[in-house]
Amino acid sequence: MQNPLSLLNTVQIGKPGRVLVLHSDGYRLHLALVQHGMAGAAIRAWAESRAPEPQAAFAEALDALHAQGVRRLPKKAVLASAAALTALLELPVDPEHPRPREQMHELVRWELESLYSEQALRWTVGAALMGRGYLTPEQRAATAVRQAESAREPARGGDLDFAGAGGRLRFGDLAVAAGFVTRDEVEECVGLRDQAFRAEDQLFCGWAGQSRPPEDDLDAEDEAQQGFPWLAVAVPEGLRRVWAKACQRRGIFLQSVYPVLGAGFSGLDVPLGQEVVYLEVQAEQFALLRGRPGGLRSLRVGGTRDGRLPPEDAVGLCREELGPDIGEIHLRAPEDQADALAAALVDLLGVEVVRGDAPAASSEAPAEGDPETVPPRPKGAAALAARLRLGLARRRPQPPAADPIDAEPRAPRPPVEAQVAGEILDVARDVFGTAPRAALVSVAAQPPRPPLWQRRDLLPYAAAALVVLAVLGNDLRMRVQIWHNHSELARLDSVYEEQLEAKRIAEQITGEARRLEDQVAETERWVADLTTKVSGLSRLAARRERLPKVLERIAAACNDEMIIQAIKLPAEVGALVEMRGWALSNTAAQLFVANLNTALAEFQGTVRNSRIFAASGPRDLSGYQIEVWLAFSEGFGT
Repeated sequence: MQNPLSLLNTVQIGKPGRVLVLHSDGYRLHLALVQHGMAGAAIRAWAESRAPEPQAAFAEALDALHAQGVRRLPKKAVLASAAALTALLELPVDPEHPRPREQMHELVRWELESLYSEQALRWTVGAALMGRGYLTPEQRAATAVRQAESAREPARGGDLDFAGAGGRLRFGDLAVAAGFVTRDEVEECVGLRDQAFRAEDQLFCGWAGQSRPPEDDLDAEDEAQQGFPWLAVAVPEGLRRVWAKACQRRGIFLQSVYPVLGAGFSGLDVPLGQEVVYLEVQAEQFALLRGRPGGLRSLRVGGTRDGRLPPEDAVGLCREELGPDIGEIHLRAPEDQADALAAALVDLLGVEVVRGDAPAASSEAPAEGDPETVPPRPKGAAALAARLRLGLARRRPQPPAADPIDAEPRAPRPPVEAQVAGEILDVARDVFGTAPRAALVSVAAQPPRPPLWQRRDLLPYAAAALVVLAVLGNDLRMRVQIWHNHSELARLDSVYEEQLEAKRIAEQITGEARRLEDQVAETERWVADLTTKVSGLSRLAARRERLPKVLERIAAACNDEMIIQAIKLPAEVGALVEMRGWALSNTAAQLFVANLNTALAEFQGTVRNSRIFAASGPRDLSGYQIEVWLAFSEGFGT
């Protein structure tokens, strides 16, 4: 049975409005402040750090945000890491009836351990050198060719000093010998690779069940044999620990870790019942997904060739995933590869290619500048990509060439691609709760907290609680003593009450006398009110006698173009009589008011005030409203 106190550790109220997103490709860190507003998620500020240590990189990026004028930052952050592994698993567990968390974690971890070992092999020294900007893709390819040749050729005497197993020359040594990089840069990148991608670390996993299309509904026996699709992610413990510690030192709580690969698939808008093919290419690996966010059908992850995916490979992979109902491919790739990949997919497959960060390329060759060919781009992605391109080209002195390989001049570091901004926004949308359910999976960055009674950080509060209990005990003792004192006071109060009984009886008699006096006064007021009513009845009799005659005079003053709507008699003596009527014309209304003075002269009545204004009458006829206030002498009985 779960301890009820442990539920306090999982309390979460609402969704955040701002979040810090750390984007790490293993070689550099991008820190972005993302805010969720009416228009969706948007990047408000960003910073970059190339420090090799996570703690120094986060501190440098955070200080850069403060230097930009950002004063108040969220206290929670999430990490999007290229070292996180994502995969689609077929498990014999129904997503609607999952197993306990511990069993699910072991089941998923068992499936992902071998996949993570394969992924770690893709991140070579060449990948780190190119990721840090020390090598261009062309220089890396040339070095890889020389390394492959060294495996087939017998090692020369001078090469034995830095030859690896089987006489094959190491990549870093070849790059140094060619003058592409320095020895310090190679050692730095080796440390970065070992720090970010450790196959021996314990894996922590996350998972989310994927929905199936209605046409794929199977019976219970077929589902048990085929399994259920689960989107899973694995993060090494070392990566979790080092980034959580780096954030904790600056007062930021790292909440969860997301995979970078495949994050863009969660941002696709796919109608229910339809599927798309999504190809995402990154520095050292690619992902090919088919389905829709929350209903993934296929996920293939593989490695690139020296940081690039050949277009012919992309065409072959996409051809296997295309179906008769799929007419477009969504593509997110580095800027230096996206054009070639899009052109190859359009030419060889004849489908429309929707670029995640560029105008769409289609087999129909739309006109340049056509706004319909540009898919909606996540807000803030363009701004971040444009800023990231500034000031990133850094050149280093080129050492003299000492190898037969033609040493190309060192090129500036390639600009950061716009897909970094897109991946940041995709992760932020999942944090804000605007992404489709189960479209993106994360792993908690912090280990589960121990029970409350085992947490050392709560010891000061426990000591304070003991002090409070001691104070409460002393207070209870004092209250018992006070209760005894109150008992004695109660006995004395009873004696005092007996002495005051006589006084209370006298006061009751006095009060009864005052009550009788009040009744007499009330009776007198009642008699006076009755007298007033009798007087009013006498006046009412006089009014009753004269009223028909007055009405006859008023009727005589009327003409054929008007009607009398209401006559309100006052209840008080000397008050005005209010009369309302309606006439077809202003002349008829004026004539009626003038005739009233003559008609009521016999009863000493006069028109005290009148008002005529245009207003609709019966059946919405145009005419004039008449309001007249009459004054009569007291002899009339008003």
